[in-house]
Parts: sequence; structure tokens; C-alpha cells
Amino acid sequence: LHRGVRTDRHKLIHYYEAPEEFELYDLKTDPEEKRNLYGRPGAERLTQDLMRRLRELREETGDRVDVPNRKPMVPIVPAGALRVEKE
Repeated sequence: LHRGVRTDRHKLIHYYEAPEEFELYDLKTDPEEKRNLYGRPGAERLTQDLMRRLRELREETGDRVDVPNRKPMVPIVPAGALRVEKE
């Protein structure tokens, strides 16, 4: 599941299920969205502006979902339950 915000030039996507991730693209210089700018030096101000707009849109639309309650996709194994066999 994800949410996002887009301007004429940029797109920020927030994948809010674990593992939570973000993608940020400059659609003018990277129309095929191959270079994720999120977390890269020089993108801090843009990221901050788009995150603020995403928060505003969430407020306007009543989006209150932070992380959905889901069962883990990988079973949790108690410590000591795994055994490693040596060849």
C-alpha cells in the first residue's frame, strides 16, 4: 500500500507497509523514474516540501492510516528454535 503526491515536475511516493520506504523522482530529468532521489544530498528541501504537502493532503482527506495492522509475512521464530546443521 502506498500514498503519494505529485507536482508538475516531482513525485513523492510513501510505501507505508513494512518495510516503510520512500521514492522521490524528478519527472523532468528522469521521466522513467529510474533514479530515486529520496535521501540523496541536495534533495532535502524538496523532500521536506513534498512531505509537508503530503501531510496536508492526508489531513484534507481524513487519511489517518499510519501503518496498517497486518500479520508479518515472515513467521516469527522464537530464539533457540532454529538449529544449524554442520556438514
